[in-house]
Amino acid sequence: MRHCQYCDALNPDDALQCGNCGKSLPPAGKNIVSSSDKIPENAGLKLQVLARIIFAVILVCGEILGYLNIKEEEIAIGVAYVLISPLLAYLNMIVLHAFGELCENVSGARYYLYQLNKK
Repeated sequence: MRHCQYCDALNPDDALQCGNCGKSLPPAGKNIVSSSDKIPENAGLKLQVLARIIFAVILVCGEILGYLNIKEEEIAIGVAYVLISPLLAYLNMIVLHAFGELCENVSGARYYLYQLNKK
C-alpha cells in the first residue's frame, strides 16, 4: 500500500492516481522523502543556541558603543545605541529561535513521512 502525499489516503501499490483525491502518485519504489533529504542532526537546536549567542553579542556591543558615544559627548547617538540594541538583539533572537523550532518540526515531519513510505 502507498500513501498519497496530498491527502494521506492509502492506495494499492499499482495505482497511478490516488483513489481519494485523484492526484498522481509518485512512481512505485520512489519515496517522497529519502533518508538523504534529512536536515542535519540537531540543526534546530544549534540555531537556537546560535540565537542566544548572537543576542548576547549584539546586546554587549550595542551597550559598549552606546556608552562610548555618551563619553564622547554624542549623547543622542549613545542613548539610541543603549535603547535600541536590546530591542534589535531580542528581535534577532526571536526570529532565529523560531527558525530553529521550524527546522526541528520539519525534521520530525520528514522522518515521519520517511517511516510511512518505508512500509
